Amino acid sequence: MVALGLLVAVTLVPFGMKSLATPAHAATSVTGGQLFTTAGTGCQVTVSFISAEASFNDYLFLSSTVPPSGGTPTGTLLFNHGAPSGPTTISVPASSELIFAINVDNPSNGTGIDATWYMGPGTRNADGQPHAIVTDNGGGNFTVAFEDIAIPSQYTDYNDLVYSFQGSCLTANPHLSITKTATEKSYSAVGNVIHYTIVAKNDGNVTLPAVTVVDPKVSGLTCTPANGSSLAAGGTMTCTGTHTIVQADITAGHYANTACVDDGPGGATQACASADVPAVVISQGRMTGGGSVFTAAGVRVTHGFEIHCDVSQSPNNIEVNWGGGQNFHLTSLTSAQCVDDPSIIANPPNAGFDTFIGAGTGTFNGVAGAHIQFTFTDAGEPGTKDSATIKITDAGGNVVLQVSGLLDKGNQQAHKN
Repeated sequence: MVALGLLVAVTLVPFGMKSLATPAHAATSVTGGQLFTTAGTGCQVTVSFISAEASFNDYLFLSSTVPPSGGTPTGTLLFNHGAPSGPTTISVPASSELIFAINVDNPSNGTGIDATWYMGPGTRNADGQPHAIVTDNGGGNFTVAFEDIAIPSQYTDYNDLVYSFQGSCLTANPHLSITKTATEKSYSAVGNVIHYTIVAKNDGNVTLPAVTVVDPKVSGLTCTPANGSSLAAGGTMTCTGTHTIVQADITAGHYANTACVDDGPGGATQACASADVPAVVISQGRMTGGGSVFTAAGVRVTHGFEIHCDVSQSPNNIEVNWGGGQNFHLTSLTSAQCVDDPSIIANPPNAGFDTFIGAGTGTFNGVAGAHIQFTFTDAGEPGTKDSATIKITDAGGNVVLQVSGLLDKGNQQAHKN
């Protein structure tokens, strides 16, 4: 977009005439909004003076520039609210921003201009605040209401000068886009951390006053600029966050989450982006071994097994004994995930994985319908750092054993095949 040129004809309507436009949709207002013309050959734009509430002499300009810190506009005088001018025609280019500004003359201060306030973002003005509310009434009809006193003040009401703009080539075009990427391309164990970068962009052509990114499934979400900040056209907000892998993510085989950006009611449509990170699961291999672990009450639990990463391979056997005669016997391995935990060094030999996470059905004390969930690790020889986590429920769903710990007098070994 360029600032102001000479293609679109603007016709001014004197004080007292009503706006010709009929809203075609629910009106939406943006403080600090902007007006643009679409590409093409231009159109006729009707500018109507609606009202003036200020006691000052305020002059509306169509400005060709925005001087630093809100200086005097360079452009065409359209209206003096005390004596609105008659119809006139001003040529401006297509594909351009229409920058309207008001010069404010406080008669009690003598002659001369006391302040100038511009449409658009607050950065255009000496007080750093937006001084116009732009309402999109639909059908190419916009209402622009100016505030002529420095903000904040007890008189801030955005009704000092109010105008209507009607033209088929007028547009506000608020729009947001968002991308989300994960630094890590996969994960393999509980405790792995995925780092995310989220970039929201104002790819419309108006400043959005309060942009916010939400991502409820990450931790430590921080954004620059901060959530709730205004974002000029073309501007970006970059956010970062993390997720720490838990057992449910290993079981699911992937972790997907979504970030969204919005600027609240009446602005751009919410935009969302997702990132889906897969778990690295080994489909070939097996684990064998066994040993003992102790419950919190000091009961020794012994186990032995041979299980395959592919449940369709056999044999798959697990035996667990504890408490002077209690026994679980695996009859079917129903779930198997073989993953490589980077914090475990299992070599030699290198099987490509060191952790077996699984589940199955079997018998508890000879009664069918029992279930087991387990995690076995191979942390290298001689097995003193290997661990076992076992949970067994009976046919009624009652937990009959839950134990976790390092092996005592045992060894678990991962194999490639």
